[in-house]
Amino acid sequence: MMTDDTTNIATEEPVVHENLISRRVWYYVFGEWSCLGLDCENKWGHKRTKIKLSKYKDRVDANDLNDTERVGQKCRKCSSNNSKLVKYSPLPEEDIKPPVHEHLIWKHDDKEEWYRVFGTWDCDNENCKPGWSSAHTYILLSKYRDEIPAANLQRDDHYWGQDCKSESCSTFRGTLKDYRPLRRGLLGNKPQHQGTFCHKCRSSFSCV
Repeated sequence: MMTDDTTNIATEEPVVHENLISRRVWYYVFGEWSCLGLDCENKWGHKRTKIKLSKYKDRVDANDLNDTERVGQKCRKCSSNNSKLVKYSPLPEEDIKPPVHEHLIWKHDDKEEWYRVFGTWDCDNENCKPGWSSAHTYILLSKYRDEIPAANLQRDDHYWGQDCKSESCSTFRGTLKDYRPLRRGLLGNKPQHQGTFCHKCRSSFSCV
């Protein structure tokens, strides 16, 4: 019996890139827009159209998105706010680049450039769980730009180390498990950064 291998393709969850998520609930896509203003038939495309992440994952059609599930666009021709998202699609690979913000770059002796990210860490002690997260994780900017996975980064060479924050396990070092770009809401110092566990801070390069 012949089978159709494409049967389940439409039902599979689309690929989600972490750096395209905004405020945990929105997702950037390529949107095709049309103006509904009087006597205006303008059409345009927008590489930073935002729709609800949950709707993107569920592959909800553009026509079925209500005003609270997409961020509207103003017509480029007549400035009308009465516009319609006709269609959307995932951004092409060349447009999916991790964001780089100048204020998150730290230069060491005018040579190496490091970038601040949100990192999740595991303790080197296998019996210590569940690990910790830090919004003051610094990796080489070149590795961040190339989107090198944390598993392929060398501690002390490619990222600044941190020690375990558990009171019963503070003599063990940590290994960076994963990282992602900082997003709004993660830039504050809550909870406060604990410099005593941070190798960058202990090397007289304070993070805060």
